[in-house]
Amino acid sequence: GILAYLYIAKSRRSKDVERSLKMVPLLLKIPPREAANEGRDMREAIKENISKAEGIFRLLSGIASKNGGIHGQRYVSFEVVAHGKQIFFYTAVPVSLLDAVKKALTSGYPGIQIEQAEDVNFFSKEGKISGVSGGEFELSQSSYYPINTYQLSEQDAFSALLSGISNLSDDEGAAMQLLIRPANKSWLKKSRRASKGYLNPDKKYGSEKMMSIASDVAKAPFKSASNDDKPKETKQPDTIDQKKSEIIEEKSKYPVFETIIRVIASS
Repeated sequence: GILAYLYIAKSRRSKDVERSLKMVPLLLKIPPREAANEGRDMREAIKENISKAEGIFRLLSGIASKNGGIHGQRYVSFEVVAHGKQIFFYTAVPVSLLDAVKKALTSGYPGIQIEQAEDVNFFSKEGKISGVSGGEFELSQSSYYPINTYQLSEQDAFSALLSGISNLSDDEGAAMQLLIRPANKSWLKKSRRASKGYLNPDKKYGSEKMMSIASDVAKAPFKSASNDDKPKETKQPDTIDQKKSEIIEEKSKYPVFETIIRVIASS
């Protein structure tokens, strides 16, 4: 039990370090929006452009390996780096996935230029450690719930982010890193179980169901016949519960990734 858990945790950490040393950094040069988009509704043009990335992530969901149980799945990193008034786009890919990731990116953006690059250093040469700040984003609710999607959003949030880091001073830098790897298949089962839980609040699933059965067996000798005759009230899902179930089901239709989002700034 505990020893197996500690062994797997140690093995995964060692494997993650090994994988990080075998990552290939690539510089991505994305062509500007086509002139054909001029005159179109900007929101529709943005959604169409972002939908291309959706296709890329569908292809990347296929990088999952069958033997990823102990060491975890291989991950891919996407990074936005701002240094001074310049912004660069990078991806870092395991050597074994290099061709697959290149094909996925080219399928979504045929005009993209992919060049092998050196690790970029955007930290201020004059600043001190006190001038560096960073952290990771955390979900405020369960990962079963989707965050705002591009189909529902009326704004291009990424453009707003780029606008905010496009006018740094020459000695300032900032970066955002998106680490992704395919989620475990068990996540999908738990997600659908959570969705059903909103529609059938009184019904228990999986380990919760087994615990409930064990509890009922333990309490059976102490129950009186009068208690058993009382009908149990069944809770009906309200509109909010039905909506929560729908959005969880909607998210489970798409490929799911374990994701870490990191940000860091230096001045």
